[in-house]
Amino acid sequence: MTLTVAYLPACSALLGGLWAMSWAMVHMQSATDRSRVSLDQSVLLALLGMVGGCLFGWILKRLCREWPLLPRFVSLFLPALMAGSIAAPFGWLFRDHREDCSGVNAMTQAAMLGFVVVFVLSMAAQFGSRSHR
Repeated sequence: MTLTVAYLPACSALLGGLWAMSWAMVHMQSATDRSRVSLDQSVLLALLGMVGGCLFGWILKRLCREWPLLPRFVSLFLPALMAGSIAAPFGWLFRDHREDCSGVNAMTQAAMLGFVVVFVLSMAAQFGSRSHR
């Protein structure tokens, strides 16, 4: 079992928490100040996202034991998904409030940038390690 698959439930829990917080940043902004999100609601959503992500990661870990090629895909996509999920809130923080009030466009652009950069690096690492064998 690869290291990525071993930590799959924990990584998926983090992903679920980040996705829930990103959703809250877009859909649960304060009515008086669009640059704020209620902490009461976002913490509960983050916990629910983490539980759901952990459950999904546990199921995916079980599937990785059954299908031998799945861990290779997981180790390629998981770091990229993590990078995109971490980058998305930064897009919301640094958005232009006049043009992108909700932050959806800025979050999407930041998430895609983080995903693509780390996906390319993951592919290079996998192909590089394969050529040294």
